[in-house]
Amino acid sequence: MKRELAAFLVLAGMIMLYSFLSTIDFSNTDFEGLIGGGAFPEKQAEGSGSIELSQNETSIASNSNPPCIPILAVSGLDSDHFRLRHSVSSEYRNGRWIENVSYNDPMEFENGKIFAVKPLITLKGNLPVPKDTVAISIPAKYNRSAGLFYYDAWNQTYYGVYKKEELKSIYAGKARLARLEIDPWKMEKIRELTIEITKNERSDYEKLKRIEEFLRDNYDYSPSYPYPPEKVYEFLFVGKRGICSHFAHAFIAMATSINIPVRAVFGYLAKPTGEEQVVYACQAHMWAEARLGDSWVEFDPTPDAREKIKTSIEIVHWDRRIVKGENLTVVGIVRTENNRGVESGYVEVYLKKDKKGEGGTLIGIARIENGTFSLKSRVNLTGRYSIVAHYVGSLLYQESWSDPEVSIYSIPNISLELPYYIPENYLLKGKVLDGNKGLPNKTVKVVVDGEEHVTKTDSNGTFVLSLNLSRGTHTLEIVSPEENFYEKVRLERAVKVGSLDVRLLNSTLKVGKQNDVKLEIQFNQEPFSGAVYVNGVRRHAENGLLSFNFTPETPGKAEMVVRIGALMEKLSLNAKSSVFITARQEDDRLVVKVEDGFNSRINGIIYINNDSVELVNGTAVYEEKASRYEIFFPGDEYHFPKKIVYSPTFNYSLLLIPISLGIAGFLIWKSRKYKLDFHFEKEHPELPEVWKVGEEIRLRIDANLPYTVVADGRIFENALMFERKGVYEVSVRLMRDSKVVKERRALVRIVKDYGEGVELVFREFERELEKRGIDVKALTAREILRLIECNEERFLKLFELYEYAGKRGYSRKQFIEAFELYMQIKRCMK
Repeated sequence: MKRELAAFLVLAGMIMLYSFLSTIDFSNTDFEGLIGGGAFPEKQAEGSGSIELSQNETSIASNSNPPCIPILAVSGLDSDHFRLRHSVSSEYRNGRWIENVSYNDPMEFENGKIFAVKPLITLKGNLPVPKDTVAISIPAKYNRSAGLFYYDAWNQTYYGVYKKEELKSIYAGKARLARLEIDPWKMEKIRELTIEITKNERSDYEKLKRIEEFLRDNYDYSPSYPYPPEKVYEFLFVGKRGICSHFAHAFIAMATSINIPVRAVFGYLAKPTGEEQVVYACQAHMWAEARLGDSWVEFDPTPDAREKIKTSIEIVHWDRRIVKGENLTVVGIVRTENNRGVESGYVEVYLKKDKKGEGGTLIGIARIENGTFSLKSRVNLTGRYSIVAHYVGSLLYQESWSDPEVSIYSIPNISLELPYYIPENYLLKGKVLDGNKGLPNKTVKVVVDGEEHVTKTDSNGTFVLSLNLSRGTHTLEIVSPEENFYEKVRLERAVKVGSLDVRLLNSTLKVGKQNDVKLEIQFNQEPFSGAVYVNGVRRHAENGLLSFNFTPETPGKAEMVVRIGALMEKLSLNAKSSVFITARQEDDRLVVKVEDGFNSRINGIIYINNDSVELVNGTAVYEEKASRYEIFFPGDEYHFPKKIVYSPTFNYSLLLIPISLGIAGFLIWKSRKYKLDFHFEKEHPELPEVWKVGEEIRLRIDANLPYTVVADGRIFENALMFERKGVYEVSVRLMRDSKVVKERRALVRIVKDYGEGVELVFREFERELEKRGIDVKALTAREILRLIECNEERFLKLFELYEYAGKRGYSRKQFIEAFELYMQIKRCMK
């Protein structure tokens, strides 16, 4: 008997669900994309907690118990906004509700409550939203009166804003009586019933609430009701049982019979909670709205179901203890009262701190196959939770719950500030982290030579412990024990404890020059070998000695910080500048000027022929006349000593003037006789003569006789081209009577890649620095630019990408850019 009853209910459920869906004109609303005909996502990787759906199992035509297919997840609802509207209609014709709204209104971005919808399938057409929604986060078309938002297809999360009060007159639109296909005599009977039950009510609102209560209290929700929804008369006066479409259709007919404007609303019936929830296809619902004054007000006359088959759900296997970030496996069974497995459907699996409370974390949705379900989902929580498995039910089956417990542990990590070399008194610092988050109030044990020290982390997960250690090698064990659902984690570190002694073997250095600095380094009075950081730069000491180049930038005391591990020592060096002394005779006086390498004038005392003379603003005047002067500057804190000998003599350079004039005159005469000059056409006069293989090189020649252009053994006109890489000599020869009477020569460099030109520019830059007394041989490109304080990152990048990173394919534009940047740096150096 039970089997026959179950079979009857399954068949009746299929018929009633089909009857409900057939009342909606899916061709206009795209509602068919939500049940039985939509596009579902493919199965994702294990651990995602997602599901795979097929067209067969979602089709009501091939399944006698349509499962509650997950459609979307929604959050931000409340007790007044938990019905998600999808379409609206006020006309029932030829067995269908017809949606006849237009979408031409602008969205209103106002303050209100925010909700979020995450589609689990591709939503087509109208997007589900609660009532009073005034805007959503995607560029959908909008109808203010119906509260509908249209988009062709959408599968990403969208957000919306709804106002807490009903939309007022500017949003309400026009209202009219619903158009229904009901025989006049039947409509009169419905009107008589409506007048009878509302005779004691005065306002339209009271009358509608009375109709709603009448339907809820006197009629039963039953998926086995055989009549289609338009058989309102049969529902009200004969069967008195049906599904939501029967109740809503009857409510609309009764309200219309007493001339109150109402309309049908289709969508989903969610739960009145702000927490995230999954909405299923079997939550498809129909209700009504009435135009009262300036607002549309919702009415839902459908009562709770009383005839669903009871079910029970049991989790038969789960991982009692797992680690955060790993998969939790849950296996269970869903049965009916007679111990028969539910053939299909879906189970939501949550993790909850309070199994009876709202909310929790949804970790996945499992599909039921022949009464069993299985889920693997990666979890990122820590603590003890109840695994709450919720069979969502269907039109035939009641929902059910199961809630065993699971412990989820996390493996923290310890971040430690502990170099290999430390002093005897050392403040140990570290953090206990869960990912990137510090764990507060976490116990930390530090064991040194068998002695245990215990401390706790602060609110940021940081712990601090003062260590007093003897000289020598020690092993430290740092342990964060198992507590508060965190696994035990342990670190072991070896340290060397002692002191650092550093001695500077040459303490006076030259400013602006590379100085060979020598350090003697000892750890615990023994020569040290290993990594040493000098002013933050890593170097290597061998057998207690460290030698490196150091260039002080200004005269005076220069500080040098030497560090190994946590041991540090500061050294003071004295940097001095060279001095330049010039002397000249003015009448019977000797005028001496003293300047340093920075063109700064020096004050102090200078000795001339053993007489002390005061320098004022870098100048000293000596009144004693002599044929030979010994000039000595004794040096000071910022300058080296300097000595010169000056003897006044005849200025033979005056003879150079007439000689130079004669040579110049001769050259001018000769140049007028045979005139020849040429240059390469290029973007800048000072740009190096560099071109790429196969590029045309044009010459501009100024001559007063015929000429020939010779290069690579060939004769050219005013344009050259080379097919091979190399350096070529270009010769322009002035011809007279088939003889060469004058010749000009120049070199051109032909490259395969203009990166060679960039390198050539940088080498020219290095030669310029060497002319200024800067030794660049031991320096990198970046150190050179930092030294001259004219850092140009673009110039550096062009060179480094070619020289160090092996980049090729440079253009002439980049070659010219490198040259222009070099010229800017050159001006900066002046």
